Amino acid sequence: MELDDKTKRQKRNTIIWIVALAIVVLGLAALLIWQIHRLNKAKEEANATPTVTATVSATATKTATKTATSTSTTTATSEDQTPNVRQSAEGYLGAYVGRDLPDAKPYMTDSFFGTWTAEAFAGVSSPGRLNYQIVDISTVADRWEVSAKVNLQLGGEDAGYESWKLDVVLEGGKYLVNAMTAISL
Repeated sequence: MELDDKTKRQKRNTIIWIVALAIVVLGLAALLIWQIHRLNKAKEEANATPTVTATVSATATKTATKTATSTSTTTATSEDQTPNVRQSAEGYLGAYVGRDLPDAKPYMTDSFFGTWTAEAFAGVSSPGRLNYQIVDISTVADRWEVSAKVNLQLGGEDAGYESWKLDVVLEGGKYLVNAMTAISL
């Protein structure tokens, strides 16, 4: 009788292990399918949106900063200021992708700059910020809203994107980013 109880326990334990293993395998399969779906959706959105993409390296960010700083100073007129707003947004986003707060400072209001530390601006190291796309620029009263996507990369693979709205204002004759808010595109 003792062997029968021992055999029954062994069978029960074996069944429990098989069920647990099946649950883990199904969970991993579901996670894999979800990740593939997410990456395909991000690729479709990137291909469907006609935008300008700028890939920025650390040296390119510094070059862009120096060039854009000298040309973004202007006065408000009745002319379309979208190119000036775009130039400031691109300078800021280039520094954001490069995780370099000092490079972003020329494109930020003093109050917005004061809300950041270098560590917070750099963010976590993974996933990496690959490049950015400006999706839309709109005028709201005496401000401009710039919608942008920052594409992410993890282990050399596309890891989706972050969506941001930049609030750009004219301050001291310069177009400067005054706020950055997460949005969904």
